Amino acid sequence: MRSKWLRIFLFGLGVRFLFALPALIEPNRSVMPIPDAQSYLTIARNLIEGHGYSLSEGPPYEPDNFRTPLYPLFLSGLLSLSGFNLLLPLVVQILLSSLTPFILLPFLKELAFAEREITLGAYLIAINPLLSFFSVLLLTETIFICLLFLSFWTEKPFLRGLIMGLAALVRPIAIFGPILLLPFHRLREFPKILIGFTFMITPWLIRNYLTSGEIQFASVSDANLLLHHAAPVIAAGEDRNLYEVQDSLKREAERMVREERVSLMRAYRVIAVRELLSHPIGYLKLLTIGLLGNFIPFPLGHWVAYVTGKNIWALKIRSAVFQEVAVAITKFRFIQIIGIVWQQRLRHLGGLGILGFISSSVMELMIIIMAIFGLFLYTRRKFPLFLWLGYFTLLPGSYGHPRFRVPVEPILIILASITIQILVDKIRLKMSTRFWVRFRKLNLL
Repeated sequence: MRSKWLRIFLFGLGVRFLFALPALIEPNRSVMPIPDAQSYLTIARNLIEGHGYSLSEGPPYEPDNFRTPLYPLFLSGLLSLSGFNLLLPLVVQILLSSLTPFILLPFLKELAFAEREITLGAYLIAINPLLSFFSVLLLTETIFICLLFLSFWTEKPFLRGLIMGLAALVRPIAIFGPILLLPFHRLREFPKILIGFTFMITPWLIRNYLTSGEIQFASVSDANLLLHHAAPVIAAGEDRNLYEVQDSLKREAERMVREERVSLMRAYRVIAVRELLSHPIGYLKLLTIGLLGNFIPFPLGHWVAYVTGKNIWALKIRSAVFQEVAVAITKFRFIQIIGIVWQQRLRHLGGLGILGFISSSVMELMIIIMAIFGLFLYTRRKFPLFLWLGYFTLLPGSYGHPRFRVPVEPILIILASITIQILVDKIRLKMSTRFWVRFRKLNLL
């Protein structure tokens, strides 16, 4: 048993180090090309240098709540130990990601998956390109997955709520995390989950109220709501350039800040809600496209940045390409879509980069297809699976991206393993039957 899990761990470690080779040679590749990673690193640097929890690049280092705190704290702890060497957090993330199949075990056992399905799924998780790739970027996905499923290593509702609170402090999408735990407990135990969860996130909420005057979990959600939800809806409805719409909305928000003396993020929120309520049908269309966007096999934008080692501004390419594509889809401009993807992404990859993207995408696509079949073949506890898959695919709304699929990628892989096991059994049976038919024919001779 131990040797099996050791093999799985070593498989995962090998695949992740293969993805990490460019970052091990040039550690900045794990952070500099990705805007989100740069913001986490900026906060970590400010914490180490005693400037507080701030995204500011220089004085006066105003405190903010744009990012939730746990991942920057994780980075600052490791970077202070390594003398700000990015290799240490990179290696720690690779090790944690390689342990994902093992961390997942209690969750899978609660859902009554068979031993064969768990074992095959564990090997597939170990070699999975999406999980491997995100483990070598200084982003929240690896730590988030560990905490999300670590909550199942205890059966006590309070402790589960506590650990889910930690997960929410890594990524704000888990703010409704206690709902994900509800199917695994009696209804009378749910208050204990809520108490544990609230106990964990309350200090962060108090800090935000004291620094900004608002009880807010993370203001990044307001920026996303305006720029990646409202702006594409307006661009599609009025047939305008997406980036011009974003700039126009930003200017309106800045005017509101000056005239009404509200915070910038509050202005973002007010304008976004107004526009989305004004375009319900258009938003519904983009929500559907966004849902499909979560199942794009592999993140092309992140891959381009990682392979080239340059951020989008250095490459002179646009950032919100998926939103551009979504707007083009609503207008049925398919030639335009091909042009956008080629000009803004694919042409910047060399031969090896394109090969890596295609091979990873094909593997991911096969997992998604087989997971869909596996979901229908799985006959045990379907409601928790539907809840978890629905939660992480519906909450991002129209801002579709493979990154939002990462937390449930291990679940999809386990579901895919059900389909694979059935196919393998059928092939074995067919081959065995053919063998015996031929054997009998030989005997007759």
